[in-house]
Amino acid sequence: MTSMTSTQYTGTGASLVVSNFYLGWIGCTDHLLSLCVHDIIGKLESVKDILSTIRNIVLFTRQSRLANEALHKFQHSLGLVERQLIFDVITRWNSTFYMIQRFVEEKVCVTACLNEKVFQKHFMNMNTFKSIEWNSLEELISVLEPFEAATRKLAVDSSPTLSIVIPLLTTLITSTETRSTDSVFLKDIKDNLRHYLEERFSDIY
Repeated sequence: MTSMTSTQYTGTGASLVVSNFYLGWIGCTDHLLSLCVHDIIGKLESVKDILSTIRNIVLFTRQSRLANEALHKFQHSLGLVERQLIFDVITRWNSTFYMIQRFVEEKVCVTACLNEKVFQKHFMNMNTFKSIEWNSLEELISVLEPFEAATRKLAVDSSPTLSIVIPLLTTLITSTETRSTDSVFLKDIKDNLRHYLEERFSDIY
């Protein structure tokens, strides 16, 4: 791969790229994106609280035979495919995305399960059920979707180039722009994601 100096490329909305850009930086793009999202799901209290509730329910459903049977019973009664809830892996942020996505897709069945005795007995604190903020979960999915797509794109391209990375980052930056209709929860996530992106990709933005 030939090297590229800072005078050879400028992307839309990008500042001059440093002359040693190719000395390892591009290959770390997926890692840097991962760190940005990890900062959101691991440090932002509002997101941590929501994920904690989901993980408790998912883990119980997967570990308890009766809870798992209850989930499949409701899936079957609704004519849905019987499938497990997904438990995320801490080292892979996109597994958290898939966990949230599956949880929301199974909203009707999960809600029905929470009224079952096996769930109510396990979760004595009813606040566990009341604290599931479905709208916030859907907002979290929507703001993380572009990052999941970017992660997949980088994963299939073993040698990402500036022509791929710059537009990709520009798209992500644009996706974090806030709107007047955004909730406080969503605005907080977007603001933090944008900050982390600009901080970690400061050579460009």
